[in-house]
Amino acid sequence: MFQDIKASLQQFYREDERPWLVGFSGGKDRHPSADGLASLIFDAVLAIPAEQTARPVYRMPSTVFTIPAIAEMIEGTLDGRRKCCERKYY
Repeated sequence: MFQDIKASLQQFYREDERPWLVGFSGGKDRHPSADGLASLIFDAVLAIPAEQTARPVYRMPSTVFTIPAIAEMIEGTLDGRRKCCERKYY
């Protein structure tokens, strides 16, 4: 089932020319499904060969108000994802 969802996301990515904007809460709302979907999208797009990934996928915090410790945790998570992308694409 996971592979089917991943393949569907990859197909959507290849067929749609618009940039993607994916919400990311960092788990602070105790509802992991949104973060799970964000991770699934990230993994699906990362598995596409670099020459087929011409447009960005943006991850955006789902709230602008958060305490500094949570903001640091979110930034750390996003920084780790950025570094992973840089290793693959640059």
